[in-house]
Amino acid sequence: MKIMIMVTSLVYGGCETQVINIVKALIKKGAHVFLFILEQNVPRLNELSSEIDSKKLTYHIGSKTNMFDVQSIQEIRRCCREWQPDIIHSFLYHSDIYSRLANLDNKLPILNSERNHGYNLKFKQKFLHYITRWRTTGLIANSYAGAEFAIKRYKLEKKHVHTVWNGIDIPSINQKADEIDDNIKERFFFDPNIKLATMIASIKPQKNHLYAIEIASQLTTKHTNWRVLFVGSKFSADSSDYPSEVHQAYNKKCNTEKVKFIGNRNDIAAVLKQSDVTFLTSYFEGFPNVVLEAMALGIPIVSTDYSDIRHILQFSHHIIEQDNPTKFVNAILECNENKHLYTNEYIKWVTNYASIDVMVKKLIEIYDTYIQH
Repeated sequence: MKIMIMVTSLVYGGCETQVINIVKALIKKGAHVFLFILEQNVPRLNELSSEIDSKKLTYHIGSKTNMFDVQSIQEIRRCCREWQPDIIHSFLYHSDIYSRLANLDNKLPILNSERNHGYNLKFKQKFLHYITRWRTTGLIANSYAGAEFAIKRYKLEKKHVHTVWNGIDIPSINQKADEIDDNIKERFFFDPNIKLATMIASIKPQKNHLYAIEIASQLTTKHTNWRVLFVGSKFSADSSDYPSEVHQAYNKKCNTEKVKFIGNRNDIAAVLKQSDVTFLTSYFEGFPNVVLEAMALGIPIVSTDYSDIRHILQFSHHIIEQDNPTKFVNAILECNENKHLYTNEYIKWVTNYASIDVMVKKLIEIYDTYIQH
């Protein structure tokens, strides 16, 4: 089985994490994998160094610089001629579009992805999608909500829209969590005995950091032994954008010695394992990797209500509505106090339903169906 995986970039994001995990797992299963990266933004390519060095992974870094890049289309066509893949599986909007544009004149099976739901496309994005969506053979969503959303957007029959939840490499997560000797609490707050709540998310409106800041402020003000870390993209210098709005709210409402934004990190598993509670305040999501990683490490999670989260978190009282920071804070405190009740259940659920092996087995079955037909 020769599979071409397409992704826009390899930055620090949930989708990119899944692409890296999928590539590794497919290679372990004996598949021939070709990775096409549209843009030259690839800070995480080193995470595939073992597969590249052993020549088990062939890859190409493209040169896409604008919305409609003819050279990128030609690059994809050339790679398809050279690699002769049996199927293409693309991730994220631009890869979905370019997988279609480069293969308008053939019958190569193309599986696009839906990693979210409930969002709107800009006019140019919508135009390119609508004039090329006929070329999509099938679609793989990472949530039931995303699948329902995609059926309408792609006008596909239900039999061609598949739901495959994200999967994580549980042994690798645990190994990475133990690789760092640093005491996270001591490094950032100079006290190993504090209680720590952590939110890992890029700073963008979807993640609702303004709500998270309200929660962090209440938690650290009313409960003086608690601290909060925000891990993800850094603040922007552009005073008109959302990160700037978050920065202003942070400076206004939080004690910056007790609540800290620390940017992107490559030791996420260690940060999670040393946290007492993880939380997420998104308006909408696909299937959040950070929730799975925390569960695999046995760390309690409090979340807002979105997508498939009620299928993931077995304890419904840990799912809190938007705009109720007091209730959210109380849920964090309860999670910490009763952690022993949740740890084993989390680990068991991830092992049964969201391991990388479970996910890749489902993907291979889907790939095989389209290749055979």
